[in-house]
Amino acid sequence: MDNSLTYYTVASVIEAFILWLYCNKLFKQRLNTPLSILIAIIMHLLSAPVYMLHFPILNIISFILITYIVTIIISDISFFSAIFHSLMLTVVMGLSELLVVGFVPNLYILFFRESGTINNTALYVFISKTIYLFISQAVSTILKKRKGSYPFSDKSTLFLSIIPATSIIIMLCLCFICISIPLTSKVNAYSSVSILLLLAINMFTFYMQQIIVRKNNENARLLLELQRESDNVQYYNSLKDNYNKQRILIHDIKEHLNTIAVLNDGSHTKEISDYISELSDSDALKRSRTYCRNPIFNAILSRYAEICESERISFAADIRYRTLEYFSANDYASLFGNLLDNAVAAASGTPHAFIDCNVSLIQNGNADLITVTNSCSNNPIASDGTLHTTKADTINHGLGTLSIKRIVDSYDGIMKYSYDEKDHYFKYTILIQHPGIMQ
Repeated sequence: MDNSLTYYTVASVIEAFILWLYCNKLFKQRLNTPLSILIAIIMHLLSAPVYMLHFPILNIISFILITYIVTIIISDISFFSAIFHSLMLTVVMGLSELLVVGFVPNLYILFFRESGTINNTALYVFISKTIYLFISQAVSTILKKRKGSYPFSDKSTLFLSIIPATSIIIMLCLCFICISIPLTSKVNAYSSVSILLLLAINMFTFYMQQIIVRKNNENARLLLELQRESDNVQYYNSLKDNYNKQRILIHDIKEHLNTIAVLNDGSHTKEISDYISELSDSDALKRSRTYCRNPIFNAILSRYAEICESERISFAADIRYRTLEYFSANDYASLFGNLLDNAVAAASGTPHAFIDCNVSLIQNGNADLITVTNSCSNNPIASDGTLHTTKADTINHGLGTLSIKRIVDSYDGIMKYSYDEKDHYFKYTILIQHPGIMQ
């Protein structure tokens, strides 16, 4: 009994530490490291009396519950994701113990029938927990996100839990066979192959769950990006309306001056003051710039010109006549909103910060060439050709580039970007054939 208690105590501590390593690598932690490890160890030690009953079904149920509870407590993870990972870790743990059957024939039987023998228990815990540690760490390393926490699972991936749940039933059957029947070397080989195949199936399930969750999250973020672009169009429409009001006000300035002259008889001082204040505070007198004839595009450029002025960034735009006439309001907002937003983020804080936006006709007026050049202290282009981000929101990093690519692809355009190491500037170049030419 003493040796058995020692084994389960040591095994529980090891399993607790392996679970913490797995959660710490994949998920954002709710608690500090010492407290998380302590909670994991205490919860696993509470299950030791159940393990000492040597009843595999109770052992597995206890392991699933403890793993689920600890994962929920120490990790910032959804309930659905916790269920899936608890089942998968149970499969990995159980299969790692069953693999011992193939490596050391009949050791499983010796453990359950003669668990008081210290040599058997020490060898068993060393081999099985080493395999469990290796597989769980390999899985967590593969699934680890580049930055941030592992994406939450939802109901759409809960059906994948059927595979690990079925694997647990198969694992229990193999366990009872190993306990009840002495295995020959040939049966050991068959069992090992079956266990490895079962493990491979569950690893593939891990992978598919990751792909589905990431795709769901990416689609959700893209929907938010589309909603943001729609909101931007509404905002730029309001700027366009303000621009039209300004033009009307300038056109009617003579009438306003005549009204003031009529009131200027010495007895309408307050009325004149109120009238002038009303004109001064009107939206129509707010400063605006004219870069092009398209009101939405002009509103976008005017907005970023004001942002650059507040950020002490030199802003210049040269938009040639009859360019991008086929663009919709959403196209302008998606393409130039993201291009200029990225340019402002990169240029802010750089010496001699600047942004140049140019749109010109090329190929005898059959294509539009868009270039956005901005100062940039460091090369944002990674070795694989992707772009680094300087924004705080790293989770949604890349959505702006996807929106740019979506617009360019919709017109069968070509885009490329480059960085000048000598002069420290980044340049985005886009070439779009006029739609009528492509037909």
